Amino acid sequence: MLLMAPVYAQRPTAQPPVLLNFSINDSSATVTRAAAMLTLTHAVAGTRPSEYRVGVRADFANALWLPYATPLRVSGWQSLAGAGAPCGTRGEGKRLQLYLQVRAELGGTVHIVNGQRTVVPEKVESNVLGSAICVLPDR
Repeated sequence: MLLMAPVYAQRPTAQPPVLLNFSINDSSATVTRAAAMLTLTHAVAGTRPSEYRVGVRADFANALWLPYATPLRVSGWQSLAGAGAPCGTRGEGKRLQLYLQVRAELGGTVHIVNGQRTVVPEKVESNVLGSAICVLPDR
């Protein structure tokens, strides 16, 4: 017989992560397609994140959670800039909008299955912040 009953572990006093600010390449206005990486400059209050995700949509459709290690860098971003609005002094660039979210493990839930205790981490997500940069063609 399989018995499964959640038992809640004691909550730590840690606070969920909160994104305070977020910019791309230290708030630079432009980047060229030749740039290999984008740096996601940000500040977090509360518990240190364990994972992050970045996407072109605020609902993070198809965005994967990745291990959190600063600085956050994004490679292979060039294909994301193709559909953006025109930008640049002559409209030669495309606006790239990115969204960032982090999450942290805060405590866990103890599940008892067949008399054995298993702790399942509780992951708490932060707020979502967006930032944009103008992607210019290679010179």
